[in-house]
Amino acid sequence: MDETIVKVRKSVRYVRSSSQRQNTFKLCAEKEKVEFKGQLCLDVPTRWNYTYIMLGKAEKYQKAFKRLEEEDPNYLMTIREEEKEDGSDIDEVAWGMGDVDWEKMRIFSKFLKIFYDATLRFSSANYVTSNSFFLELMSIHDTIDLEYEKDSYLLKKMADYMKTKFEKYWGNFDNMNHLLYVGLVLDPRYKMRYLEYCFGTLYENQKAVDMAKRIKVVLVDLYNAYAQNQVGSSSASAAAQA
Repeated sequence: MDETIVKVRKSVRYVRSSSQRQNTFKLCAEKEKVEFKGQLCLDVPTRWNYTYIMLGKAEKYQKAFKRLEEEDPNYLMTIREEEKEDGSDIDEVAWGMGDVDWEKMRIFSKFLKIFYDATLRFSSANYVTSNSFFLELMSIHDTIDLEYEKDSYLLKKMADYMKTKFEKYWGNFDNMNHLLYVGLVLDPRYKMRYLEYCFGTLYENQKAVDMAKRIKVVLVDLYNAYAQNQVGSSSASAAAQA
């Protein structure tokens, strides 16, 4: 994907580098009757979520970029010069973004969307997010596994690496905060039954059963702690009234 992403990044940077180029690109979009009206976004290479946004917006302007290659001779020429300055050995005839590049963008954007959406939901400040944590975790787990099992030269290798990372951070139950599971159980839409189902898809049978038992122990301990606190508060209140 790196080669395609670099092409998109250089193309977006070219368009955004001056108001004249932006106007030319806008005319290309109008001639191709592109309905999307959003601004092109230049990513931050170290932030994957910005790369996702860049690819998603650029993909909607595919026809406009194709037209820009025809109507602006400086477009590909400028990028080729940048490549030469970077020391890259490129084919000057075939450098522009082809159908394969656009297809890669669509596949990659679709794959990253699940992570982008999860990030937005986790970052919310206007509603509780603890009860959605495990649902998002399961969705990410299933997405990675699906791509890992596919015979896809584009995503299989990346999914393999991500699967290893996932197991490192989330594969060991002992390292996880049990309260994140409690948040799901206390959501009346899911309760304990759904958590047990999720454990069954993540782990072997006996381990799934053991994990469910441990969460039940945590729930009982929490209840007892709150009950004891309530009794203490009631006693103190009665003593004060006496």
